[in-house]
Amino acid sequence: MHVEGISSFIHFLIDSGVSKEAVVAYLKYHYADGTTNGTGKERKSIEEYKKQNPCDINLINQEMNTIYVLNRAINRFLLQGKNSNIKIDAILYGTKDDFLWITSSDIINIIISKMNMESTSVHFGPLFCQPLTRCLNHNPKLERKRFLVQIKWYSIFDDIIEYKNNQIMQRK
Repeated sequence: MHVEGISSFIHFLIDSGVSKEAVVAYLKYHYADGTTNGTGKERKSIEEYKKQNPCDINLINQEMNTIYVLNRAINRFLLQGKNSNIKIDAILYGTKDDFLWITSSDIINIIISKMNMESTSVHFGPLFCQPLTRCLNHNPKLERKRFLVQIKWYSIFDDIIEYKNNQIMQRK
């Protein structure tokens, strides 16, 4: 859904009121090499990092999943982007001949409704936040991708269906 550099993402978190403690915890999660800048020698897999640092991930999630931060995240990652003055009206999911769609207000409702979801991963509601790669094998061709943050909405199809079904049930 969205990819951006770690520096601009960290500025977004700070501008959104996320505490210094949670920002530092995010940087350690992102690099998983014991540093906040990616200079550590030994890198951990996400599974290993999550197992060893659940309290840090909980802190990050508590601060990212407030109404204020979520609304800013929704605009940045889905509706507007970080440099645009234009907002989208809807998302189409599928192909041109076979798709589902939801409006921007539906997107906001879905994500806000899932702000308290339980997860061992860093997330903004159902939007999961992770490095583009941890580059565990130190491949020089992939090193630069360690400094990119990606936002993924793994459950978008299920969330759209659930939301549409709930709307139908409320009309009955």
